[in-house]
Amino acid sequence: MVISYPQISSCASVVIDTWRPGETVWTTHWFKNQLPKRIWGKCVFSNGMFYCLSTCGYLGVFDPSKSTWNILPVKPCPAFRGRIPVLMTEHEGDIFVIVYTCKNNNPMVLKLNFKRNVWEEKKDLGGLTVFASFPSSFARAGLSTEQRNKICLSYRDKCGRYDVSYSVR
Repeated sequence: MVISYPQISSCASVVIDTWRPGETVWTTHWFKNQLPKRIWGKCVFSNGMFYCLSTCGYLGVFDPSKSTWNILPVKPCPAFRGRIPVLMTEHEGDIFVIVYTCKNNNPMVLKLNFKRNVWEEKKDLGGLTVFASFPSSFARAGLSTEQRNKICLSYRDKCGRYDVSYSVR
């Protein structure tokens, strides 16, 4: 399945279009936006659901099997203090948010604890390597020892392109 959703900040609805192999047209799903004037900017697929992170740190979930949209009862992600760009990725059911600022050489990594409904800061990636850029990122296990527990970040700003790698320990 593929989804598409507009990043419109003044919309009273969350609109998600879906397409599945074999379909000839997209299916549009309309849901009341419980957080008007917020953009759902990041999205990952995990355990059959699409998890979308809003610009104010709330986590929405689209269940394509039931065609439902809900905001999870999780306190807003603490990464959203100020206007700092965040990255989001998933690995084997775990959802991570990564915060990087030019002022701080160590990215902050937060992992969603589904059982406690909280974001927890992680000092170790459990051997994962995260390849991150704006707008998408992914995590990978099983790389060489020198590549484990790393965040490889590629981004551009008005001054140029940056490719940096950070060890998380």
